[in-house]
Amino acid sequence: MKLNINGDLRDVPDAIETLADLLEHLKVASDRTAIEVNKDIVAQDEYPVYRIKTEDIIEIVTFVGGG
Repeated sequence: MKLNINGDLRDVPDAIETLADLLEHLKVASDRTAIEVNKDIVAQDEYPVYRIKTEDIIEIVTFVGGG
């Protein structure tokens, strides 16, 4: 499946069906992210059930702490 992730067109396995699957595939911790799909923000509790489809435009922002 082709997805636009943070401005890059990427090919991901068709087995990836949800945002949670995508984050696992990308090795990104879901507890420190904000995700927008097709310009709509998705709540973190929706990641396991939010189904993605070919050509979705996904923006993933990861929060990093430090000091």
